[in-house]
Amino acid sequence: MKFKGDKTIWIFLAVFAAISILFVFSSTYRQTMRTGILHKEIMKHILTLFVGFAAAYIFHRVPFRIYKRFAPIVLLLTIAFLFVMFIISLGSSNRWLLDGSIQPSELAKIVMIVYLAKVLSEGFKSTAEFVIKVLAPVGIICMLILNGHTSAVVMIGITSLCLILMGTSNRKYITITLLSIMLAGTLYLTFDEYLGRGETAKNRVMTWISPILGLKGDVKEDAQAKTAKRAMVSGGVIGQGPGRSVYRKTLAEAHNDYIYAIIVEEYGTVGGIAVIILYIVIFYRVIVIIRNCDKPFPALLSMGLILMIILQAFVHIGVSVGGLPATGQNLPMLSTGGSSILTTGIAFGIILSVSNYVEKQGKKEL
Repeated sequence: MKFKGDKTIWIFLAVFAAISILFVFSSTYRQTMRTGILHKEIMKHILTLFVGFAAAYIFHRVPFRIYKRFAPIVLLLTIAFLFVMFIISLGSSNRWLLDGSIQPSELAKIVMIVYLAKVLSEGFKSTAEFVIKVLAPVGIICMLILNGHTSAVVMIGITSLCLILMGTSNRKYITITLLSIMLAGTLYLTFDEYLGRGETAKNRVMTWISPILGLKGDVKEDAQAKTAKRAMVSGGVIGQGPGRSVYRKTLAEAHNDYIYAIIVEEYGTVGGIAVIILYIVIFYRVIVIIRNCDKPFPALLSMGLILMIILQAFVHIGVSVGGLPATGQNLPMLSTGGSSILTTGIAFGIILSVSNYVEKQGKKEL
């Protein structure tokens, strides 16, 4: 078994996997006590990590040109699949498959990025073509997953906007994109009560912003935010020590949505900063790969994928420290979650495929 592409990225993926086992083992205390089955959650997480690494290995062996060639077909299949899921979940806002193991919206992120990288790298002959090839697919994907996963729509929207800004310098295209986002936001705020999780998303934002405005927020959500903050404050500089978290017993989704709070509680500010540095370093390594790309498609593809991962990481951290409203986004490569780990593995596999191409072109300092 030969690992190609940037060796530093492979090493960092192994580091993330190793420390995530430690973090998840500690943060799943609540689930272990509820089920009474020792080590069930951590064994499930290790198996998921194995699947994620297998996905990274498989996808990094595929030449990135293959992704470009089949991007439109995969996009159409994804839209058809999401449409079926949308029909099935009407009235329930269900967003999972296989008994909660797979979240279709997570896989849709990858498909959307690959497709956008393709069409943006090829350019457009007219504004109408830009709207049809870029804005329409993004809008359709977002509408189909909005019923069950509002935060995923926001993440796709931000990542897509970043790719558009990097992939075109046409002011007309950029203006239309910004106007479309404003229109979509206005429609969402107007009709949020008719959406499966529209009211939930709105309540979370209001809960977060209520203290700033001097208003009374939602007690339940506010309690979780306060618990996360208390956990981080109790960690101090060096933390309580591995496995000594107190708030993991009361903090809902400690192993997922709020794992960063548990990390800081057990490993202190030092541990929290170390995690941020890991993300920054792996982001830098991908930037080095992008800088050595001689074609727009692999550069946009790699940038879109790493932005998706880093953006999700810092949104998660922002929620934990109280800087953002609760979003339900986990911490990539460190939290539990089958869809997230699988998606992250696929993303890095594609990035490493690009890295392998760059190395074959004789580029240095990768």
